[in-house]
Amino acid sequence: PFVFDADGLPLDERVDFAGQRPSSLVYRFLRDIEAQAVRRADAVLTRSRKATSILRARAGAGTAKGKFHVVSNGRDKALFSPREAADRVPVRERLGIAADAPLVVYAGSLGPQYSPEAMLSLFGLIRESRPDAHFLVLSGSPEVMKDLVSTYDSSLASGMTVMRVDANEVPSWLAAADLGLAFREPAFSMQGVAPIKLGEYLLCGLPVVATRGVGDSHFIDQNSGFLVNGCDSETLESVADWFTHKVLPSRDRYRTHCRSVGVEHFSLESSVEAYRKALLSVQVKS
Repeated sequence: PFVFDADGLPLDERVDFAGQRPSSLVYRFLRDIEAQAVRRADAVLTRSRKATSILRARAGAGTAKGKFHVVSNGRDKALFSPREAADRVPVRERLGIAADAPLVVYAGSLGPQYSPEAMLSLFGLIRESRPDAHFLVLSGSPEVMKDLVSTYDSSLASGMTVMRVDANEVPSWLAAADLGLAFREPAFSMQGVAPIKLGEYLLCGLPVVATRGVGDSHFIDQNSGFLVNGCDSETLESVADWFTHKVLPSRDRYRTHCRSVGVEHFSLESSVEAYRKALLSVQVKS
């Protein structure tokens, strides 16, 4: 029995972000191998429903829909959790902010494809309504954001903390926040990914602001996040208004709902169950 784990659309990522030409011999050769793998596999694992549609179409007529299984990037729900209110306060004190100050967080890699300018613009809009708001950036390359922030108004920088932390510390920082950012430059290949940070945010009870079309986003409703098609000023103003006037006044309700969405779609249990079903389908056929 043969299982093909199609983790995203890596060949298309080379075209979108690494300058690979879709007409090149290398790309066409690897695309042919990918299509053959999909056709010959007894089960194909993908990270999104959109990736399933794309790979099935590329494999050609006769490729059974039932062999495709969407599996998630699961996280430990005991580790990534909202925590108690008493546990969140000390974390905020380390940032020098009040227990009720709006805290926006971004956790992950930094680069142009993650729209750092849009993050800063959104934070600036939030600060217009809530001057006590704070923006926490957790990244392995904090210098990228620090260099960018230095070109902005100093008042914006004074409300930010940019730092690198150990992986085991990330859940406690996320749990203390009120909003998680997950902007991503729209590109064809991004339809096949499953952003890990979305699961971490939701499991910690954070509403998310995410880019529509990056992986599956059908599970993000109006009570767990705000999906954007772009980062123009009008869109960012709408996000800021939603956060300050809808999320913050009903923070506990959003926290509870986001946690439930995270457990359903991003817990280790849900991920293991998806793999179990996929592998059992192969055993039955064999």
